[in-house]
Amino acid sequence: MASKSKTKTAWVCSECGYDAPKWFGQCPSCKAYNTMKEFRIEAESSNRYARAEQAASATTGRGRAALAGTSDILDLSKIEAGTLEFVYSNVDVNELFFNLEDSAGMRNKNQNVRIIYNREMPECSISTDKNRLTQVVSNLINNAMKFTEKGSIQFGYHLQDNDDFLHFYVTDTGSGIPEEQLGNIFGRFVKLNNFVQGTGLGLSICQTIVENMGGQIGVTSKEGEGTTFWFTLPYIPTEKVSLNIKEHEAYRHVDSKEKLSILIAEDNDSNYKLFESVLKKEYTLIHAWDGEEVVQLCKEHNPHIVLMDIHMPKMNGYEATKKIHELSPETPVIAITAFAYAEDEQRILNGGFDGYTSKPIQPGKLRTQIIELLKKRLLFM
Repeated sequence: MASKSKTKTAWVCSECGYDAPKWFGQCPSCKAYNTMKEFRIEAESSNRYARAEQAASATTGRGRAALAGTSDILDLSKIEAGTLEFVYSNVDVNELFFNLEDSAGMRNKNQNVRIIYNREMPECSISTDKNRLTQVVSNLINNAMKFTEKGSIQFGYHLQDNDDFLHFYVTDTGSGIPEEQLGNIFGRFVKLNNFVQGTGLGLSICQTIVENMGGQIGVTSKEGEGTTFWFTLPYIPTEKVSLNIKEHEAYRHVDSKEKLSILIAEDNDSNYKLFESVLKKEYTLIHAWDGEEVVQLCKEHNPHIVLMDIHMPKMNGYEATKKIHELSPETPVIAITAFAYAEDEQRILNGGFDGYTSKPIQPGKLRTQIIELLKKRLLFM
């Protein structure tokens, strides 16, 4: 236990000896470190269970929660060190929010709750940090899912009256927040319900992200009726861009009766089994264990599409994709990546790939992406 220091307002951290607020017991750095250890143990435990069961998901729900918690702790460390990254690019907000609606819908296991994106602006392309915007909105939606048992979770955005800022919101019909807790809701390690998964860091990190991007964040709530979290960001319009799929002039003719083939470059067996469980019924699958093998198998089998893990042994995904396009320019390649920052995304999109999806994969979204890309690249006879 932490012991009292010479001052009345602080205790001494039980681990490092530095002053710590009384309610912490430990200083923020030690608290973050120990929380990270707990979540890493939980993640490893969940992943062992997933491998043992060989389930249809390489990462279980508990594992995803543990990894998300670890990500929060890492972000907190970067905030304290002043090294949190912000990389701006042109973002189609409607496209991004439709994707968020799809992914939230797949995570939602409660049939009594609808998740709805309210599109209020026909078009909106802005200069912003796509990953950080996604992080904030996803965090607010996830929080709403934890505290909403029936009704709806609605999110969207609109242009404020002064035309200088976009107003984003996530509103739910959940349990609401007691009035006396509203003032502390953005504090670190604050949890409304200790029995709900999470680190208590998400809202604090959201506040830091929004303020660093030039906006404000707030909340309105009525206990028993629901909650609305909102934030603003500068409105910097740009030309509309679509980052999901590149347009190509090269087409491939195929027999409409032919079963299409997918070459999957993945060096992790449990990850490949996940792809197999999702795709084996509709496609013929070919498995490559390293970058050199994927190029060789592409020569031998001429697959209709390639799913390429970025970090492959012997030859990385960028080099392998370049060689594949030299052999067969019309063969589309989708990058499979666990990238964390926008600069990684930009490198992927500029590295010759025709699209990308991040780990852990979302089966429905992956199927849709494959179909849409094949429609654009194949001519059926």
